[in-house]
Amino acid sequence: MAEKLSIKQVAERFELSEHTIRYYCNLGLIPTERDGNNRRVFNDESLTQLELVKCFRGCGMSIESIKEYQQLAKDGDSTLEQRAEIIHQQQQAIQAQFDEAKRRLDFINYKVKWYEEKMAGHRNDSADSSAAMSDNG
Repeated sequence: MAEKLSIKQVAERFELSEHTIRYYCNLGLIPTERDGNNRRVFNDESLTQLELVKCFRGCGMSIESIKEYQQLAKDGDSTLEQRAEIIHQQQQAIQAQFDEAKRRLDFINYKVKWYEEKMAGHRNDSADSSAAMSDNG
């Protein structure tokens, strides 16, 4: 992409508010340039960094950890092990969240099945009662 995007275009593309994008920019997480009217414009590097930040934030990573990761990336290959450790820690945190979500889903599935069985039994009892009443008539 050779063109530069406005904050509105970027917000729509990433499904983020303009406020959130400005916040990330003000923290130095997203590099931007300014156009002739002093408005932020976003290039490929900006979009790549925003995608990284959005993913990391969505995974629950702190702003501080994202800043650390970005600084380590700027420092080059000598920081590969440190960056890998940050990613590994995040992987473990996400796995724990996933496992907890799975336990909650299993519980909800159990409750859905319980209610379905209970309601089916109730309908059968009602049908039996109705049939018995019509037989007596």
